[in-house]
Amino acid sequence: MAAQVGLSATTSTAWSAVTPATNANAGNFNMGNGTVLGPTGTGVVNANQVNGATIPVSQTSLASDSSGHIIAGSGGGDWINIGSSVTFTPSGSMAGSFASGAFTVSTAGTVLTITSIPGTYKNLYLKVKGTTASTNNISVQLNGDTANNYAWACNQFNVSSNTSATNCGTSTSTNAIGNAFLLQTLTAQGTLEIDGYTDGFAKATTTIGDYWASVSSGTNDQAYRTWGLWNSTAAITSITLTCGSNCSVNDQFMLYASK
Repeated sequence: MAAQVGLSATTSTAWSAVTPATNANAGNFNMGNGTVLGPTGTGVVNANQVNGATIPVSQTSLASDSSGHIIAGSGGGDWINIGSSVTFTPSGSMAGSFASGAFTVSTAGTVLTITSIPGTYKNLYLKVKGTTASTNNISVQLNGDTANNYAWACNQFNVSSNTSATNCGTSTSTNAIGNAFLLQTLTAQGTLEIDGYTDGFAKATTTIGDYWASVSSGTNDQAYRTWGLWNSTAAITSITLTCGSNCSVNDQFMLYASK
């Protein structure tokens, strides 16, 4: 009979069971750099492939849930508040300050310019929130361009009564994107998105927002959408917002970016 692996060919003595050495990190995820993830741990990835699964280069952290599944931390694709990386400059009697991710108006005025926008992201996302009663529309200019290099169109409809959309303005070959935000009441808000703001083609913008036309009764919820175009291939480094009338005290402006 052929010798069995692990047994002597001339004896029938059985091998004793061997107990593996205790591993304090058994079941955890070894990051390969001295960092070990438990079921809820975090650590830094020093390679772009883990067990054959490719990790995006921009993804710099991993974590795992209570079941031990690896999940992504903050990284590529997430919207990041970049307000602390840019400069908010009010003018036209406006004053205010930046704190907790938002520029807040403290003195009513007409113009807010956001400069030093970094070119290290792909998309921009500007959120404006009206917090005091006002009747105001805001236009947008990019990179300080005041020439007739813009076009825009706006539609709005009454959500409460489910009416059909109506035209709230349109213009071609104009010096700004008009009605980029409609701040008609204290509950008004809007978000303007610019995809590919550093790419070498004309820049398109889209704003989605809403406001209550009758705040006290909670009726006449108005939704609007504005499309804009800036006919320039330059990377966007600044945004100028001009209020049709004064932007009000406590109006807020927040700038985000994604990779």
